[in-house]
Amino acid sequence: MSAIIRKKFQPGGFNFIYLRRLSEKNESYIMRLKGVWKIILLRKTGKVKPMQQELLDHLKKITEEEQKILEGSAEVDKELYTSGRDFIVDSRKMLDEGKLITVRTHTRFIHFPVHRHNFIEVLYVCDGSVTNIIDGKKVVVGKGELLFLNQYTRHELLPAGENDIAINFMVLPEFFDVAYSMTGNDNMLADFLVNVLRQDEE
Repeated sequence: MSAIIRKKFQPGGFNFIYLRRLSEKNESYIMRLKGVWKIILLRKTGKVKPMQQELLDHLKKITEEEQKILEGSAEVDKELYTSGRDFIVDSRKMLDEGKLITVRTHTRFIHFPVHRHNFIEVLYVCDGSVTNIIDGKKVVVGKGELLFLNQYTRHELLPAGENDIAINFMVLPEFFDVAYSMTGNDNMLADFLVNVLRQDEE
């Protein structure tokens, strides 16, 4: 039997959702609702299969951007991510034209200074951990955990090591239109997606 703890919330109260696996018996959704953490325990859905080693080895390969960092580049190459003066990671730089979603490995070995995105970012950690600083709070995302970041959420990332392997899903809000229509009513995650992720303002 599952236990659910939740209260009414204002749609504008979310900056991020952090999903983590507490144990083999339960999973936990930990949500930051206007500074208050709420926990939703869900019934066990079965064991999570370990990631195939072949795929993990592929994701561990040093990218061209990472190689430049290892060769001495001390700062993030902002031209790869943004066109403006402010460090807002631009979907036009990250997604091919006409695409609503793309996937790339998280860049390791360097500190990402405070920045924002004009899209939704979902970070999944395959191995090791990735440390975010969000609103001054340290959020360590570990193996098998997810972090949903809303548009224009200010955050920074501490340098990840060679064995800290993560995948970034970069998603335009329009992607969630169909997903929301399939989730049904009275679904907290669906409400989050439709009420918050479709914000167009910075």
